[in-house]
Amino acid sequence: MPDISDARYTSNGIEQQGFVQQFDIFMDSCVVEIPESCILMDQIHNTTPFDRLHRVFGDGYRFKYIRCMTSVRNGKVSVYKVSALNVAIADPTLTDIFLRMHQEHVLLLNYDIPKDCLNISSRAVIKEFLLDNGISSNDILDDEDEI
Repeated sequence: MPDISDARYTSNGIEQQGFVQQFDIFMDSCVVEIPESCILMDQIHNTTPFDRLHRVFGDGYRFKYIRCMTSVRNGKVSVYKVSALNVAIADPTLTDIFLRMHQEHVLLLNYDIPKDCLNISSRAVIKEFLLDNGISSNDILDDEDEI
């Protein structure tokens, strides 16, 4: 994020309102893994891991292969990032997705839940928010010159 603290993008005196949850909590992406044994079964049945992911998530999702790795739990796995339509955490659709993941042997590694920031923000505001919420300054990457 470029530092835009001196820029004024809002009109009529509307100022930064900080980090608040304005909308229902939602998931916008997740990372999953598929064990190699399931991928081999897909090959035997003349399908692909993307077919398996589509059976789990359905239409409206994009799947991106990230890497092949070895998991302590599951042996050799392929890892996929799934970009999603925004699905509210309380939505029964998400429960259905998690059940299909179990049935299809697609294992959830993590999922992203965005936090709303009303109006305009800057690096300074975000850094202050992180520090006020228990994040160490050593964990905040200063990469402004790399943009």
